Amino acid sequence: LIEKIIDRNHPYTIFDPAVGTANLLTTVMNHLQETIDQPVQGYGIDNDDELLAVASVSVSLQREPVELFHQDAIEPLTIPQSDLAVSDLPVGYYPLDENTKNYQTRAEKGHSYVHHLLIEQSMNYLK
Repeated sequence: LIEKIIDRNHPYTIFDPAVGTANLLTTVMNHLQETIDQPVQGYGIDNDDELLAVASVSVSLQREPVELFHQDAIEPLTIPQSDLAVSDLPVGYYPLDENTKNYQTRAEKGHSYVHHLLIEQSMNYLK
């Protein structure tokens, strides 16, 4: 799908708001780098420091230009606007209702679905 929408002569930035061990992000980046003649910069966000430790080893071994951030992806992100977003989104409820007050996809009563919030957040960080 990404191959159908990209310009092969353009450098790209890509991020994953729930990067986990970075398997999806690095797979897409590896494929993109085979497809285009420009560099691809990756950004990964996750709130689980153990998964980020595995991701750090993985991106280092693959020599991928990926910056990893340990943070809650529902809060304001410290990444630049990006060209692409990919993610294997978690499904469930986001427990911190106060953090969702500025989201259009938040639940009016009770906890919001985290995957809805992450989709909205991803759209906020796309160019």
